[in-house]
Amino acid sequence: MHLFEKKIPETLGRDLFGLYFPHPVGLAPGLDPNGTRYNSFHNVSFVEVGPLMPVEYATSQERRFWKRFYAHEKKERTGLREAIDHIRQKPPKSLLAANIAPLPSSGDCDAVTRDMLKAFTFMYDFADLFIIDTFHRNAAGSCPLQSAEFLSETMDALIDMRFCYDSYKPILIRIDNDIQDGSLAGLLHYMMYSGLDGIIAGHERYPLGLIRRVGYFTGGRFPVVACGEIDTPDKADELLAAGASLLQVERRAARSILNHLIDPKTL
Repeated sequence: MHLFEKKIPETLGRDLFGLYFPHPVGLAPGLDPNGTRYNSFHNVSFVEVGPLMPVEYATSQERRFWKRFYAHEKKERTGLREAIDHIRQKPPKSLLAANIAPLPSSGDCDAVTRDMLKAFTFMYDFADLFIIDTFHRNAAGSCPLQSAEFLSETMDALIDMRFCYDSYKPILIRIDNDIQDGSLAGLLHYMMYSGLDGIIAGHERYPLGLIRRVGYFTGGRFPVVACGEIDTPDKADELLAAGASLLQVERRAARSILNHLIDPKTL
């Protein structure tokens, strides 16, 4: 999919988290869950793959009762390994953001941290930055990572692990629109002292209100990526004016939004 043919002006480029983005337009999550389609989206600034979970997912019970579907289940649930194999063969043409997640069955902090560390270390050499969704739900239906105390234990482990590598890879957390002010303030307070690099505001719904809430709590101190229902140039302009540094836009609107940013007269 060729998004545009116009030359991208250097004024659209931005340095964030130690990376250079030639323009602010990336693609919304969910288009490449297994990390195999990232080069299908031409001329975007960055592509998110995942969520990628540790490979040890299919249980003996599943193998016993779901023999007919086991091959399919295994393919669905080993996206991490599949993504790594594919990236080795076909290096990404855009910056690659790896969304890593714990297994749904992992409910306590130790299990979530173990899962995240495993996915993080497997993907470290293959991604340019990492995304952590705080609204991940475990098998009990709760979102443990929305607790600053829970999140801090897991993220501290990832940050400590990052010191073991020669290269620095940014870690961003994604916050959903529904988060309460108390939880949001706790997460952002932790971010300001932890070494995390940025925030992704929103997921599936238009995040203007959340962008403004994040700006209120942080005073604009952190780069913010806007995500969710960004499907017109007007929305892109509104979010950038509200403080967003990057946009994860709907695929069908990527071309019109980028062309508008290059030349506002195209609106």
